[in-house]
Amino acid sequence: MTSKDYLFSICIPTYNRPELLDIVKIYLTLDDSRFCVHITDNCSNDGTFEQLRLLAESNSKIILHRNEINLGFRENYIKCLADAPAEYVMFTIDKDQVDIGHLPEFLDILQKKQPAFGYVPYGKDTYEFEHTYIHTYIHGVDAICNCGFLNRHPSGYFYRKNLFMKEISLNMYQNLHASFAFPFDMAMGGLGATNDAMVIDIPLVALALKKLPSKTLSYNEDNIYFGFKMRLVSFCHYIERLSLTNLSSHEKSAIAKYELRKLLAEVTLHLRSYYSDSQLTNYYNLRQRRIGYFEMLNNMTLAMKTYVKVMIASGIPHSNWYLFMYFNRRAISIARTLIKQFLKSLKS
Repeated sequence: MTSKDYLFSICIPTYNRPELLDIVKIYLTLDDSRFCVHITDNCSNDGTFEQLRLLAESNSKIILHRNEINLGFRENYIKCLADAPAEYVMFTIDKDQVDIGHLPEFLDILQKKQPAFGYVPYGKDTYEFEHTYIHTYIHGVDAICNCGFLNRHPSGYFYRKNLFMKEISLNMYQNLHASFAFPFDMAMGGLGATNDAMVIDIPLVALALKKLPSKTLSYNEDNIYFGFKMRLVSFCHYIERLSLTNLSSHEKSAIAKYELRKLLAEVTLHLRSYYSDSQLTNYYNLRQRRIGYFEMLNNMTLAMKTYVKVMIASGIPHSNWYLFMYFNRRAISIARTLIKQFLKSLKS
């Protein structure tokens, strides 16, 4: 089939995930000619591809490709969206599932509203919703701050494919840090400069596989996506992409400040929360440890130095006085939070 045959493609990059077969079989129970399932297998060696191929041979709704070599996670993710034969593409990790009960309503929205890009919230259960809510954000500061540079779970991101392909063809996407895990977030930031964004509050995408491996050996403190170093890498990539937009200096500066505030939260209290989670640290093969107040202050200092450096390099104006004032407010806020947590622990 050609790209004109499908409105929408569920895009699933996979590697050694035989459980994906059961997820795909569920998709085939929905009789709706507007969507297809595009899967790119990254040289699985456990029989995953062979099982999917048998299923694809008997159903044209499944479009299956296998890479000749293992491209790595990011390249396979991008290839999966780029090769999908549809007007709209949605990324889903191979352990997540699209709820076919809500998919027809989502497709109706795509046809009626024709958004450029956006996302559906990940992991929300049906009972939390009485109605579907659609939020539209005007291109520029509004769209980028609400739908770009999110640093969130990417399942549920959707794009008009021609816009995604134009964005991802920029040279900077060929020179990303090897462990940078958020190319789709960066693409949404780039698209938000000139296109309105849409968030569709519908319980469409959630974790399907509850039983995952006890741990993975591919991460350490230097390359884990929520680690301090990778947060700085992500921030630098985002500001670089922001600097290439046609927004005014004032708009760029406002977005950069917003991203800085997010960064400081991520490298302090959020980081502390991640490393205190025994299940999370075990899964990623990290050492569970306590992130103390002085480490958080040091992270803030290094983050602000990085901010100044990347802002100067990008040519986006910034205020050192703003940094000084915000640093002090943030330091006091963290101290208050830690004191409250300590007092609460004493009472319990």
